[in-house]
Amino acid sequence: MGLFQTINSEAHNRHLQFLVIGGLAVNFHGYSRDTADLDLLIRQDAREPWLSLFAELGYTVYRDKNAFVQLSPPTEGAWPVDLMMVREPTFRPIFDHGKEIEMYGARVQIPTLEHLLALKLHALKHTNAGRFLKDFLDVENLVKVNKVDLRSNGVRQMFLKYGTMEIYEKNPAPAPPNSFQLNEAALAADLELPVAPEFDSRPPRIDPQAMLRRIEETMPWRSTRPGEQERRLAEKIAVEFVL
Repeated sequence: MGLFQTINSEAHNRHLQFLVIGGLAVNFHGYSRDTADLDLLIRQDAREPWLSLFAELGYTVYRDKNAFVQLSPPTEGAWPVDLMMVREPTFRPIFDHGKEIEMYGARVQIPTLEHLLALKLHALKHTNAGRFLKDFLDVENLVKVNKVDLRSNGVRQMFLKYGTMEIYEKNPAPAPPNSFQLNEAALAADLELPVAPEFDSRPPRIDPQAMLRRIEETMPWRSTRPGEQERRLAEKIAVEFVL
């Protein structure tokens, strides 16, 4: 049983809920980029059960910043795990509006595009210089790939609520045809997201060869994403990556 299947099974047995966020969620929503770690959004009051679960899987704490915990894997080349913890009133709407998808043989929940953008905008608002570009490119490309109309009032309010006017103005704003319709219900709740500007979510504990293996593992999964074939045809991409 792979890591994703094991986490899913153990979480179910322990009545623990989670969402996959970060780079893997970004990839599912259409922007292809490399990622070497597994980011999970969990409830703050479930912190100890989750740490216990990963300890049983051989993980050790690499860095602990209260609402953010980085875990090192038991073997070289395995998935590092980053945990982001939020209170139940924030977790519930993100989970309830989330999308269930198949990822590496496991059925997992990821945030809607609206909530993923909110998480990314919040990260940009409170980030350090070391990771600003990565999160900014995530937002810029998620907007582009999903044809989000930045001129719509709902999208503008989302940028200002979770990000800043500067971030909003840095993104190009032509209205694309058949633009993405914001789900107002998904963003009705006020998300209270934690802040740790000194926290660096880049995985500093994975070597280049392990990273290449990770890329190789993710390519087949990326190719099966909804709308992927249509996106490649539209952008005239015959081959996306060759190892």
